[in-house]
Amino acid sequence: MTRHRYPTLLVTSLLLAGFGASAQTITGRLVDPATQAPVEFANVLLMGAADSVLAKAELSDLDGRFALKADSGRYYLDVNMIGYGDYRSAAFTLRGDTTLGTIDFAAAAKTLSTAVVTFKKPFLEQQAGKMIVNVENSITGQTGSAEQLLRKVPGLIVRQGQVSMAGSAGVTILIDGKPTRYMDMASLLRDLPASDISKIEVISQPGAAFDAQGNGGVINIVLKKNVRLGTNGSASVGFGRGTYDKLNTNLQLSHRAGPLNVYGSAGYRRGSGFDQLILDREVIGARLVQDNVEPSLPNSASLRGGIDYDLTERMTVGANGSYRNTRDDATGTTSTLGYGGITLDDPISAGTPLFELATLNANDQRRINYAADAYYRWKIDTAGRKLEADVSYGAFDRDGRLGTLTDLRSGTFDAPIFDIRNHQLGATQVAAGQVDYTHPLALQRRRPSAAGNAPAGPAPQAKYAPQATLKAGAKYSYADVDADLQAQSRSMGTEQPFLIDVRLTNRFLYRERIAAGYVSADAKFDKVTANAGLRYERTYVDGENVTSDSAFTRDYGGWFPSFGVSAPVKGKIGASLAYSYRLNRPNYTSLNPFVRFMDPLTIQRGNTMLRPEYAHSAQFNLNYGGQPFFRLAYERTDDVISLVTEQNPITKITEAYDRNLDTYTRYGGHLFAPLSFIPKVDGHFGGMAYYDLYESNFLGGQLDQGGWSFTGFMNANVELPLKLKAEVNLWIQSGGQRGIVQNGTVYGSSFGLQRKFMDEQLTLGVSLEDALFNPFDGKIRYQEQRMNIINTWETKIAMLNVAYKFGDRYVKKAERRESAAGDVLKRAE
Repeated sequence: MTRHRYPTLLVTSLLLAGFGASAQTITGRLVDPATQAPVEFANVLLMGAADSVLAKAELSDLDGRFALKADSGRYYLDVNMIGYGDYRSAAFTLRGDTTLGTIDFAAAAKTLSTAVVTFKKPFLEQQAGKMIVNVENSITGQTGSAEQLLRKVPGLIVRQGQVSMAGSAGVTILIDGKPTRYMDMASLLRDLPASDISKIEVISQPGAAFDAQGNGGVINIVLKKNVRLGTNGSASVGFGRGTYDKLNTNLQLSHRAGPLNVYGSAGYRRGSGFDQLILDREVIGARLVQDNVEPSLPNSASLRGGIDYDLTERMTVGANGSYRNTRDDATGTTSTLGYGGITLDDPISAGTPLFELATLNANDQRRINYAADAYYRWKIDTAGRKLEADVSYGAFDRDGRLGTLTDLRSGTFDAPIFDIRNHQLGATQVAAGQVDYTHPLALQRRRPSAAGNAPAGPAPQAKYAPQATLKAGAKYSYADVDADLQAQSRSMGTEQPFLIDVRLTNRFLYRERIAAGYVSADAKFDKVTANAGLRYERTYVDGENVTSDSAFTRDYGGWFPSFGVSAPVKGKIGASLAYSYRLNRPNYTSLNPFVRFMDPLTIQRGNTMLRPEYAHSAQFNLNYGGQPFFRLAYERTDDVISLVTEQNPITKITEAYDRNLDTYTRYGGHLFAPLSFIPKVDGHFGGMAYYDLYESNFLGGQLDQGGWSFTGFMNANVELPLKLKAEVNLWIQSGGQRGIVQNGTVYGSSFGLQRKFMDEQLTLGVSLEDALFNPFDGKIRYQEQRMNIINTWETKIAMLNVAYKFGDRYVKKAERRESAAGDVLKRAE
């Protein structure tokens, strides 16, 4: 929320400003006559006296002073601000620099000292190029993790730490604009408390100002920042129960006065949950039924803080940092039953187990995340020229001990089985620097020609020349990853000591450098807007398996164009068309060749041979009143990265890993609709339908599998009697195709109830997660592989949340910024 009432006029005035034209300066100072104090951040509007058309706009500075540049002409001054009476000057003629002196700008009868201005953000906002999900005030989302919160975003599906957007898996996730693909994404989403998150931005068609990474769209998780004047803060505690106990506490403090803004927060969260994976598969001569349950019991302590300082009215510097320490100790179990003589088409009761294995998966993890960021912003002039620079650093350290201990409970198993004990150390460092420059082109308002033989009648309306803004930037980033795995093993069921296992022990070094630059242009032709951009990125990768003395290098780059155009169709209906070419680099965990055992018969490993995938995507949108409600989309991806499985008929081991498939084609659309037509209800509902087709040569056969999938969602906020508010979230995703896996239907829900007390400073809320739930199910039918898959997670989670806000409650516009290590997301607004 801002403190002025004409943000659109301010932006328009900046776009209309030109360079190089002869202009006069109008100066003055606003003072409250009752206190003789300067009035800061008031809207000062210069209006044409003849037609009352806005010519220029500015905000008064901290001393109440303002300066406006304009061509010679006749004008009047209009000053306004919430809590103050409107001021309008007499008309005057501007022929040279003019000083208006001190202007008495009196507070209204009800001033900001006694009035609190409130603004309710909708849960879902649609802005140019992106959808914003305002989760900060979500009743059902503030006591869980980022993973649980992402499930409330329309069209997003989160399963086993993997995020897909309407079925597309090539999604880039940023946190405050910083990349996360070098991290353990599943752990990161579980560790990050939802109470730290302000909003989630979903950009389905990023432009040239964004990193080219992410052919499935960009999701930016924006953490909470201070936007209030004076000293204020909040404290919250939430606790609940599902399968496990849960606790979340958070304290936030901030102080904003004059040019200084200091803020910080501290929190502790005991998260909990589990992931259950049931695999029912055929191996030559046998059928295996495996039930794996992996608990997650992270205990996280976190600190965040920062400082902003306005060096001048137009120049700001700032720095911030964060630290999170997580300990996760949990022991999972896997039960494996082996049958002979029956297939997946037969009931389990038709067979007798040949053997039963019981596996304990011990897990002791320590994870530390820390990051720092510094920025510089210079608004060069009131015409809109702007220079921004940012440097950032982030690190992720991991110390994990995992053990896989197996017992043969009954029967015989002819393949050798080993107990495994791993100690894995990991250190990741990421840094980036970025510079961006914005330059509005000189614009002139074009008047009708004054031809002498013009017919009599009303004067024709003035027309506007095209408006345009150029942007350019450069970025350089690096990532260094050092992972060291010390593996030990022994024969199952023995008391022999564990010995170093040279087959599994490894050290993996990974270094990545990315250099990028871009130019983009936004233009407006009457009611038609257009944008075009071109980005170039060059990537240098070095990977090394130290133990096996093998290495690989990658050196690739390319040009990534994007463009879009929007225009009115009829009445409030408008249309837009957009295209972009992007890539998706393999993430570090997919490249890391380490082997991870779920049990002796099921492993997951990395693939150092992965190549980046490249995608062409296009969208056609219809909007009503500026709000998109219908979309058609098409995407074609080469070398798509997909999770696949292989089976060894002798050892009966199934291994899962990511590999490149030849092509992936996707087309379909979605439909959004608001719920605001229902009295006392705010929200939306909609659906997405897409066809996914995978084609590739894989395992000696030709993969040619596709299918339709449907995603439906609804979010409703309802005002109830007794000042109660309710929230309902429902989502469903039908079957579809993901690589070689054919998905089944999965759905979930959340319900919440909230009431505020003490002039809305104290908030009490209760919620229930996934009371309505259906687990994921899928199947593989490719070559000799036949497998059924069921995946579920913790459900029926009841939570109670208490939050208290204290301090000043007046909102001040805060400088928006993102780290250099991520995309400059403001370009999409």
